[in-house]
Amino acid sequence: MGRQHFTMSVNKNVFSYRLLYFEKDETGHLINPEIYPELALASVSTHDLPPLAGFWAMGDIVLRKNLGLFAEDGQFYQALAERIKDKRRMIDRLYQMGFLSKEDSLTLHAQDEPEVTEGLHRAVIAYVLATKAKLAFLSQEDLFLEKNQLNLPGTISTYPNWSRKMHYSIEDLWNDHEVQKLSDRFRELIDQSGRGIKNAVLSSE
Repeated sequence: MGRQHFTMSVNKNVFSYRLLYFEKDETGHLINPEIYPELALASVSTHDLPPLAGFWAMGDIVLRKNLGLFAEDGQFYQALAERIKDKRRMIDRLYQMGFLSKEDSLTLHAQDEPEVTEGLHRAVIAYVLATKAKLAFLSQEDLFLEKNQLNLPGTISTYPNWSRKMHYSIEDLWNDHEVQKLSDRFRELIDQSGRGIKNAVLSSE
């Protein structure tokens, strides 16, 4: 039997994964949300990266240092310096694009502010929802401002990969006041972005 040749068709309508941390222009600032491709899923982070609160506190960098994942101390201090620059650029860009108030942009300090403020939290979520990506995703870690990531690449037994429980139980998702406050914030921003179910129904009529 002669050799058979199979031709595999390539589906070009495959969604890409676009993360807030990496969608930057040549100056290192966040790109305009209108530049995101439509065939994409936009999000802040993934399980292999620090969630927003961890990114902002820079605890992931300290953790990597403590676990010996930096070959030398200079790499550790360079990573801290780069993160501070990233945070300052994020603050400035979110303000320029209208997602962050002037007051918040002036009071947030990239180096001395380890906690994600309510204003910054709203601005980041609003930015992700404002992208042209057809899908926008927000993890529980980023909604509830969990600092620890699910998986730390490069580790096996030195970090509890895939074993950390969520901060809130299923029951808490229905009853906890803080959960409800953050969920309501997310729902409000979804509706404002035009991604809500109500808006989708009205646009299809």
